[in-house]
Amino acid sequence: MLCLNNFIVMGTANDFPQDLALEALQSIGFKVQRVDLASSKIMIGLQDENCLISSEDALILLHGVFFEETPFSVLNKTVPRFFLGEYRHQGILVLINKKEEKVYVIGDPGATRTVFYLVSPKMFVLTTDMRLLKLLQKALNIQLKPDILTLYEIMAFNSIVSRRTLYKSVNRLLPGEYIIVRANNGFKYKVNKYWDITNLDIVTSVNKEAIALLIKLIVN
Repeated sequence: MLCLNNFIVMGTANDFPQDLALEALQSIGFKVQRVDLASSKIMIGLQDENCLISSEDALILLHGVFFEETPFSVLNKTVPRFFLGEYRHQGILVLINKKEEKVYVIGDPGATRTVFYLVSPKMFVLTTDMRLLKLLQKALNIQLKPDILTLYEIMAFNSIVSRRTLYKSVNRLLPGEYIIVRANNGFKYKVNKYWDITNLDIVTSVNKEAIALLIKLIVN
């Protein structure tokens, strides 16, 4: 199953106006779908509606290549642990659980595609394209300010190796990570890891310790 589909998922309180965001996404040809939860509302903007699969209790949004999968097989795996335990894909999966009021975003294990996220007590935004977040700055009443520490990181490693991005309030998932956003009573999130390069057999015990220490120093 192939979904070359950029998307943005945003959640706000029920009293937050989303009309400006709707107009901005529609102006660039994105399809928009809304989901009303008990204590918040979610808006999904995407390029290809065929990459959005829905059921009574959940919505699944795909971005990338999903081997040996069809819309029906994906829909039957709405419990996140199945994806985490059998993840063989080069892509990103978003699961919106309507009953639990949770949003799961499972990143690409090889980081061939990136998930950017911004979470505050009043809203959350998840996207595969930073330009979409910049487009919605005014609509969401946010300011994207440069992160000076990221520039030092680029000078030290010739790339960005942590969760940081060019903007202070925006982070990204690292390879093999997933994020859970709780959309009730404000917005809270947690980032976990489901795949780790240090688990590969080709990595020696000495290298495992070195890699783990490097990652810890960079992320912290």
